[in-house]
Amino acid sequence: MAQGTNQLGTPGHGSAGKRTHPRVNMTSPAHRHDSFGAVERTLSAQQLINPIFAQISADGDLSPGSLSRLLAIYKQTTLDAAFSLVDKRMVQKLVTASGRSLFLVESSGETPYVCFKHYCPCPYYAMSVVSRPEALACKHMLAARLGEALGKIEVLDASNDDYGKWLRQQEEAALTQAIKTPNKSFRRGDPASARKA
Repeated sequence: MAQGTNQLGTPGHGSAGKRTHPRVNMTSPAHRHDSFGAVERTLSAQQLINPIFAQISADGDLSPGSLSRLLAIYKQTTLDAAFSLVDKRMVQKLVTASGRSLFLVESSGETPYVCFKHYCPCPYYAMSVVSRPEALACKHMLAARLGEALGKIEVLDASNDDYGKWLRQQEEAALTQAIKTPNKSFRRGDPASARKA
């Protein structure tokens, strides 16, 4: 990253087939194709996902059994990309004294993505989790979960002010992207957004 401190720690500038878990109905009317439905769907899936990451954390490693369970829920390509982000130390977690936390995951843009376990502002999340509910997470969300469970991400103390600054910076970046990008790039089926994930 060209500017900033602690790489992602403080605001600055810097540089397969479909597979879903059979117990998660991702196309039911209850799960609408909007951000509310996507977050609801992701939160509902936590009942299936949380025990897997808890087991990974307890083992301190990714066992064949845990990997098999992850592959029943996530695409192989998404898992591979998430592991790559973790291995390259491109994920950090910010935690405030009050207990609020967020993940910073490096992106191909100038600023990292501000992610949560149930949400990411990247184009893949918008296209494949929100618009076309064919996935439960993007590589950034999955990298955050994997890195945390494996103990392979840096955890940084942050003030409530820094926490708020990161949220505001992400909102500004999302607004700038929306202004620069024609609406057609976010229509269902358009590959332009997906390539940016």
